[in-house]
Amino acid sequence: MEFVQTVLRPHIIQIENPIGNCYTLVLGREKALLFDTMAGLGDLKKYVEGLTSLPLTVLNSHGHFDHMGGSSSFDEVYMNRLDWPLLPRFEECLEVIGKNAGCNLSRTRGSYRKPFLPLEPGMTWELGGITARAVSLPGHTPGSMGLLLEEDKILLAGDALSPEMCLFFPESLPLRTYLHTLNQVEEMPIDWFIQGHYNRLFPKSLLKKLHDCALLPGQKKGYPYVNSLIPSLRGTMFILEFQNPDADGTICIITKEGYDVSA
Repeated sequence: MEFVQTVLRPHIIQIENPIGNCYTLVLGREKALLFDTMAGLGDLKKYVEGLTSLPLTVLNSHGHFDHMGGSSSFDEVYMNRLDWPLLPRFEECLEVIGKNAGCNLSRTRGSYRKPFLPLEPGMTWELGGITARAVSLPGHTPGSMGLLLEEDKILLAGDALSPEMCLFFPESLPLRTYLHTLNQVEEMPIDWFIQGHYNRLFPKSLLKKLHDCALLPGQKKGYPYVNSLIPSLRGTMFILEFQNPDADGTICIITKEGYDVSA
């Protein structure tokens, strides 16, 4: 099991597993923080311990398997209680997901039975020269959370912000909620954000494109979409741009099938 790490800042490391899930390790002078635990592939705890011996706080951005699947490796993990109800449904999908992804996700199963600590907006961690503050970013899921690194002016966003925004899950909230989240992030004192499936920083200016893309449903034709890991999950894709330099690729949004723009 190989992890690939990208140093985004001397104290911010983005690490990716072979199926494209990322987590972010933030290193302060006194403490460290792990944002997301990916899908449960490999020995994540051992890997993190090879990078730092600092006391570690672990947070999950939301309740999808590819962001919380490694939680069982750690004694304490925070996650927004609004996403706790998602866990049993994704446990039932593990066999299908593992087969389609060509990997063994047995380690992930224990994470769905783990008692989480509640992650709430405003919770703050002082890491030593780095202040990390939890913020609510609903849309992708009801309990999607971000982490604002105040001194760096960087927002760790999980899947709540993305050039390829996914709102097709049953638990995804109405498009107006996502638009409200985009407006809130626009007001935050950030210059960059980090997404849960990319080893790079995105400029805050990209938010304008994400907003424009979110206005496409009801304005132009969408295309049928089928999720590659869980084929029963389907939606409609709306494409703003195929090649955007800031996104380093496509900017699109995937809504639920039969999406009503007034919903």
